[in-house]
Amino acid sequence: ALGRKALVPFVLAGLFARSMLLLEVAAADGTAQSLQQWLYRTAFAGLAAPRPASLLYAAANLTALCALLAWLHRRRWYWSV
Repeated sequence: ALGRKALVPFVLAGLFARSMLLLEVAAADGTAQSLQQWLYRTAFAGLAAPRPASLLYAAANLTALCALLAWLHRRRWYWSV
């Protein structure tokens, strides 16, 4: 699914990363933080030291992107320029 059209995963990854940074959620202490920070701190920071936790976060993002692309591939939805 990733090799079919390289532009789609590239654009989707960029849109996903930017939207995670732009969306804000309230932290436990009431302060606003980006969705990316909140997700990393609540789901990944407690699992390991900072570097392995960051790797786990990146792997989770890639897994979600691959799952979306596999779903699009099964439905035979392709975009070309």
